[in-house]
Amino acid sequence: MVTSLIDTLVSRIKRTPVDLRRTVEGNLGLAAVASSGQSRGAYTTTNVTGTDQKRFIMRVPGRSLRLQFNNYLMNGASPATQEVDTGNPITLKVSIVLATSISNASPSGPTIPVTWNGGSATTVIANGGKTPLSDPVELDIPQGHYFYVLTNWTVATVGDKIPQTSYINAGRNEGRVIGTDATGTAGGIGSGNYANAYIYAPTQIYGAPYSTARTARVAATGDSIMRGFSQTGDDDGLNILDPMQKTSVVNVGSFGEYAAQFALPTGHRRRIPDVDGCTAWHCNYGINDLKGSHVYANVQAAMVTCWRVLAERIGVPGYQWTIGPQTTSTDTWATVANQAIVTTNNFHTDRLALNAWLRDGAPINRTTFAIVATGGSPTGTIRAGQAGHPLAGIFEVADIVESARDSGLFKAGYTFDGIHYGTAAYAAVAAGLDWTRLGIS
Repeated sequence: MVTSLIDTLVSRIKRTPVDLRRTVEGNLGLAAVASSGQSRGAYTTTNVTGTDQKRFIMRVPGRSLRLQFNNYLMNGASPATQEVDTGNPITLKVSIVLATSISNASPSGPTIPVTWNGGSATTVIANGGKTPLSDPVELDIPQGHYFYVLTNWTVATVGDKIPQTSYINAGRNEGRVIGTDATGTAGGIGSGNYANAYIYAPTQIYGAPYSTARTARVAATGDSIMRGFSQTGDDDGLNILDPMQKTSVVNVGSFGEYAAQFALPTGHRRRIPDVDGCTAWHCNYGINDLKGSHVYANVQAAMVTCWRVLAERIGVPGYQWTIGPQTTSTDTWATVANQAIVTTNNFHTDRLALNAWLRDGAPINRTTFAIVATGGSPTGTIRAGQAGHPLAGIFEVADIVESARDSGLFKAGYTFDGIHYGTAAYAAVAAGLDWTRLGIS
């Protein structure tokens, strides 16, 4: 009897990632079926109201959509302040328009209202807050089907702030109209309005996935490369490529983010609940720390803190990317030969050292989490994959995008600005990593 009881208690303590997900999600069984990620900065309003249209793709098949919006920004004035209030509340009225068919990316048909708190047509997001999940929108949507969210925002005074969630892409039939509530417009508001601007949209859309959907729930965090910044928009990258496009992903990455920012309790406190229920995580922290004014040892320590936050919050160790290069080019990065390594702030030298440490398993002390030098193994040293280390392993991304290991140069056509990854680079990363390590099969 005693042995049986002990075995039962041990089995409850040693929960699998799926057990953790079920514990957090409860009977709702929610997963992020679509997402746009964190807000870049703020739009200063020129009118007290407007309507934004954002396209989403259903990552996993499901039903009962529940939307979440943020009312804070991700562009703190320094590495010490990352999550920042807009300074004003926002009233929201929201609807959904489906695409014509699974193969058609144009909005069509009637609008479907989104309600809040048991049937209210509007909700108010307090300054610095986020909405509760909306009431379930009872739609059954297959995987890969596009849909559009129409968001009418209203503020009290011209000059108030609206978060910039995503960059308008007219090719995706996204847009904005100012001065009107267009959430009831059949077929959406049209595209191309306010080109080269940012629109407001839900950061995460949850739903009840079908039994045939992938069970992996992946948390992604880091900087603009993880967020998906590319030459075609700011939410592409891995997010529109398999296997991520067919996996539940909660992207809490932020443009320009330092590990030193996320590591602070005030740097992640509002978005970290979004990763609850995830079964795996990966991040690419370190690029902006190395680019900026920094002390190399402090960068390592901040990264370890970020990993610990994620591993302890989600309940499982995760994966850190190796860091890609930074270059200039005389032919818009069409060739390797015409690139030059950026050496400002010792970026290249420190990147090589950081990648060597990561490839060595990011050795740290088991008790104090202090950094252990690359190749060192003093008493108490643990490496990624060993008990007590917040990393399960390393994702070797630098080797995929770099012309040769530690060359400091991008492969031809793999970047468009010398730091961010282009379409070809993202495709190579998507094809080159072992995603089964995140539970994606």
